[in-house]
Amino acid sequence: MNHPLLKYLCCPVCKLALVSKSKSLYCKKCKKEYSISNGIPILINLSTLPTHLQNQVKYFEKEDLSRGKYALEAWQKRYVDNFLMHTKLQKNSIVIDNATGSGYMAIELAKKGYDVIAMDLTFAELVKLKANILKLKLQKNVLLTCASSEELPIKAKSADGMVANAILEHLPHEKKAIKEIERVLKRKALLMLAMPIHLKYVWPFLWPVNILHDKKIGHLRRYTRKTILNGFSRFTELKTYYTGNLGKVFFLLCKIFTKNPRWDDLGERIDMYTEQIPFGASNVVSILQKK
Repeated sequence: MNHPLLKYLCCPVCKLALVSKSKSLYCKKCKKEYSISNGIPILINLSTLPTHLQNQVKYFEKEDLSRGKYALEAWQKRYVDNFLMHTKLQKNSIVIDNATGSGYMAIELAKKGYDVIAMDLTFAELVKLKANILKLKLQKNVLLTCASSEELPIKAKSADGMVANAILEHLPHEKKAIKEIERVLKRKALLMLAMPIHLKYVWPFLWPVNILHDKKIGHLRRYTRKTILNGFSRFTELKTYYTGNLGKVFFLLCKIFTKNPRWDDLGERIDMYTEQIPFGASNVVSILQKK
């Protein structure tokens, strides 16, 4: 395998450099060989994942089947714009898309000239993302890797930025994942996080729906601005805002019933008016910078 971003990968266990072979990556210290499938390094043993994470993979594999062809939605554009608004990264800076999912952040950042290492546990999602990347001719700017956020296969202090949206709430070992984020980011690197907000900020009549959603999708915890800043004490807060108020939910329902995507833009504009108010939101988003 030959990719310009491959040099930033390391063994997820010992963190030493990997030797590249035609169909695998090899760690000399651990004596472990990691396979490459469909051009995607698999730097984790998926068969030994905890039951919780195996269920997560199954859930997102099923979700991926219902996803149509790539198109940037209004809410996704807002996340991209907020990340770019706070960064002064130069072209070809290294950005990690931690738990890339559909890969919209990886695609849009690659379009801007950044080099992106996009990682996820769900291999099926990565395969679909690869097809989109090839169509958009972004393959030189994006390296896809199947890996765990609790054991990032990235060399220390090699990344200029990271997006970790909708991931920490899923992980059994949250603190381990935070240490990994700190390890791979350079000083002054930008970090964007998005998590479900604590239930105390959710309208009480929506608690049952949110609790059922947490169980279905595999959320293990919820967050406040304070818990985020306490967990990421080695970072400086640049901005924290809130998304998913009732107005946005209403316009989302309008979109579903009318099948008119224009409701999305209106919903985002309404949502921006309340982005400094935690109560009534669905998610808390923090943009931090490593000290």
